[in-house]
Amino acid sequence: MHHYDPLILCLIMAGIFLVGGIIKGFLGQGLPTTTIALLSFFVTPLEAIGLNYLPMLALNGWQFFKADNHKQIVAGYKLLAITLLVTICLFSFFAVSLGNTGISVLIGAVIFLFSAASLFGFQLKIQDKHDSIWQIITGISAGVVGGLTSLWGSPLIMYLLTRPLKPKQFVDVSGFLLLVGCLPLSIGYYVTGILIIQTMILPAIVGIMTGLFGFQIGAQLRNYVRPNIFKKLVLIVFMIMGVRMLLLPFQA
Repeated sequence: MHHYDPLILCLIMAGIFLVGGIIKGFLGQGLPTTTIALLSFFVTPLEAIGLNYLPMLALNGWQFFKADNHKQIVAGYKLLAITLLVTICLFSFFAVSLGNTGISVLIGAVIFLFSAASLFGFQLKIQDKHDSIWQIITGISAGVVGGLTSLWGSPLIMYLLTRPLKPKQFVDVSGFLLLVGCLPLSIGYYVTGILIIQTMILPAIVGIMTGLFGFQIGAQLRNYVRPNIFKKLVLIVFMIMGVRMLLLPFQA
């Protein structure tokens, strides 16, 4: 991280992961979408992915830790989890080959498409008899995008919206699948130099601490803010950030 003094970088991480943690605590999702998009204002997209990894791992672990019926969740979504794990592991080695421009465009496209689909109420209903094949399809598509950008949540959330899940179940299953996706990323990202533990550990610790604090705030906000209004505002902001990242290569 040569762009900023370590103290300045830690302050940037603190602010960004506080915001990301609040959103994740409220919606059960949206941490990497928020933090990578915001970090990309200060560092390159590849550096943003590296800085995001350890806080993302910690917060997803915390989210699943607080879930109910862990065994039931694992049993119900093991096919998707296995497919996701293998695909992310394979494609995490190719993130560097895309470069910052390619990563920026891909992240921007994922953020924009997910936000637009969610904002305008895209809904697809999947019958139980077809669920296995959709778990495989979702695992592969999320794994490809996740390995390249660490944003595998978008395809997962779109799939989970098709399932008859209550809000708490939605958050719990999201936590499991997001945590599973974190595990294989470390291999490819470390080997290819995206994840540099020596320079990222202190900013990551700061991000974890403020992210967990923000998570608790977000969880409490559910009692005071109408979820549909908050979610729409967040999605609009995501769409704007996605467009910015899509246009970034043309601003040089």
